[in-house]
Amino acid sequence: GRDGSERPPAVIDSEFAELEKIAAHYTGFPPSIGNRISLYQEASDTDEALMRAIRNADHHVHLEYYIFEPDEKGALYAGLLREAALRGVECVLAIHSSRSLVNRCLRSATYARSCGL
Repeated sequence: GRDGSERPPAVIDSEFAELEKIAAHYTGFPPSIGNRISLYQEASDTDEALMRAIRNADHHVHLEYYIFEPDEKGALYAGLLREAALRGVECVLAIHSSRSLVNRCLRSATYARSCGL
């Protein structure tokens, strides 16, 4: 594990074996027991599952986005994260940026902070 302890290897469904190799290569970590992956083809299905997960979280929510816009969807997610935080859930929103997106990301980060995130 990340703390240096040994973990038993996770059992990977053969359908996801290649994805596991790619993830382990880029992260440096093998999959761990107790995690699961859900793949969605439609954004609406992804949003529905993510919103449900945030609403049902009881320990932590860690979201990582390349772009987090201060638009209707951003406000929805910010509100859900704020509600979760008020329930005592640890909420982390990581927003990536690049030189061409710095201003957009700074505006988004400022917006997220103004929502209590």
